[in-house]
Formats: sequence, C-alpha cells, structure tokens
Amino acid sequence: MQKMGIPTGPTATERDYNEGKSTQVPTGRTIGVRKRVRRHIGYNGYTMKFEHVT
Repeated sequence: MQKMGIPTGPTATERDYNEGKSTQVPTGRTIGVRKRVRRHIGYNGYTMKFEHVT
C-alpha cells in the first residue's frame, strides 16, 4: 500500500484485540485503508479485503 501512496490504519478487529475487548486474533487478511482502493490483491489463493477506517 505504501508504493501506491494509500495510507493504512488498524482495522476494527485489530483495534478490539489490542484494546482487550476481544480475544480473537486477527488473521491479517484485512487491511484498513483511508482512501478508496480499486484493486484485487491476492497470494496463495487468498484475496486481501479492504476496510475503510478513519
């Protein structure tokens, strides 16, 4: 995302885990973005998901 100039941030599940509200560990397949992303990024058959964060 840095190469494309898209700022990122923690997703809702990452924030909940870090604040101790949840014990479920985030998988890391979701990226929190602050701008619109119109790409499909994948590896080993898995596709990344994007979540708009503020």
